Amino acid sequence: MELGPASDLLLGRDHLAALGISVSKLPFTAAAATAATAPLPEEDEADCAVLGSTPECIATSPLTYAHKKLPDGRKIDIRTCFDARGVNVILVVVDKHPLPLIKETQTGFKCKRFVSALDLKWSFHQFIVALCDRSKLSFTWEGVQYCFNGCRFGLTSVSHHVQRVSQGALHDLYYCCRVFIDDITIFSDILEHVEDIRAVLSRLNDINLKLRTDKCHFVYPAIRSLGFLLSGVGTLPNDVKVQELLAFPTPTTGTQVSSFLGIVNFFWDHTPGVAHISAPLEALRNMKGSLLERWTPWCEAAFQRLKDCRAQAPRLHHYDDKLPLFLACDTPNVGVGAVLFQRSETEDFWLLASFLSTLKGGQRNCSATQRELLAVIYGMRKCHDILWGRPFTL
Repeated sequence: MELGPASDLLLGRDHLAALGISVSKLPFTAAAATAATAPLPEEDEADCAVLGSTPECIATSPLTYAHKKLPDGRKIDIRTCFDARGVNVILVVVDKHPLPLIKETQTGFKCKRFVSALDLKWSFHQFIVALCDRSKLSFTWEGVQYCFNGCRFGLTSVSHHVQRVSQGALHDLYYCCRVFIDDITIFSDILEHVEDIRAVLSRLNDINLKLRTDKCHFVYPAIRSLGFLLSGVGTLPNDVKVQELLAFPTPTTGTQVSSFLGIVNFFWDHTPGVAHISAPLEALRNMKGSLLERWTPWCEAAFQRLKDCRAQAPRLHHYDDKLPLFLACDTPNVGVGAVLFQRSETEDFWLLASFLSTLKGGQRNCSATQRELLAVIYGMRKCHDILWGRPFTL
């Protein structure tokens, strides 16, 4: 089977091999029920090659198991995964192509009536590894040693390589599409949208990248992508992510608090004042052991309030150069905040961004006037990408 783009990925030299240092790791012991139902990776992807025992194989990595998830978060079949941590120790990062911020991928949607989303089949696995480096991706399955032909999740710099190849193939279609690793979004009006989809599909076909059709969505007024609901009007938090947050149980360990705050911070821009609200929980993030004695009513109130704020998170609109621009700054007791918004012809407020930061060190000793000035500086820095070169009202 022909795999992926023509340019093979070099994983880099193995410096530790010359010193006789082994990076092989023993396989993990899996539950009998899991191991019995988990498939050999080649049965899912058909991209394995038998390696056998060879002195060139310097790294044997274990396999792990995880549930596949549907878009609504439900778990289904077992997936067999490659543990690349040991391999990463001996690799030299050779591709540093910058990854875009999720916020950057949301630009360009303003006033576009239709959106489509494409998802690469097997994602990284389509990108083949240079023949000289495939022995680094070896593993053992039922007494037989295999190696992978394609890249695996967890390998250092693979996401940068995928971004570079995909973005390079679509570089002159930036006016109608955005690429974030293996997710491609297309946005345009109805007359151009079909032609734009054809152009993107043609480019992917030219470099032999395949799509997973059941995860591709064509010609929608709004679409779920990268944790958000995107449309020509603006962005909203994905309702699946919101439900995941609302269903989160009361944390009992610092690790669980950290996981909860990770979901909260993913939608940071959509909730003004989140830094102030989450302050009691931030203090527990790195705590060891049980939190039962440290979980105060103040912590519980912050936990529930964060859930309520995320459930009622406002839409962030796209900037409209025909409407006046306003930056509002304020200084709560423990921080500085800023809200960037526009006022429509019907006097409705269109929120563009909101930020809040706690005061640090000597900033807490500033006078009220100084804190107001800090808030203005903070707001202008945070909204620099929109404010620079444009008139606005403070």
